[in-house]
Amino acid sequence: MVAQLKHQFRIGRLSIHGLWFYCQIHICCLFTYLQPMMGSMQALSTVIKKASASNFVGSAVLNLLQSQAKIMAGNYLVRSLLEKMIESINSTYLGILERWVYEGVSFRSCP
Repeated sequence: MVAQLKHQFRIGRLSIHGLWFYCQIHICCLFTYLQPMMGSMQALSTVIKKASASNFVGSAVLNLLQSQAKIMAGNYLVRSLLEKMIESINSTYLGILERWVYEGVSFRSCP
């Protein structure tokens, strides 16, 4: 787009209407690509706000993520993002729990 606008400007054919036309087309394309991410960002914002407001740590964060994933059952992208987060956090959390149960190492002393 920039190259096209630069070329039009150099040959003296860039008008306000032409600039507006190019901008409209590319703004519409941008929103088309960003729209699916907006739901994911909104869901992450909700989770962060709830966890922060309630001072959630540990399993409470996992429970919150699970409940949000259930709420977002109809939105595949958001639900899959939350489930991926649950999977990642769960493996770390269960690793810490396993070390505590089998080795007696508390969370505070983990590297």
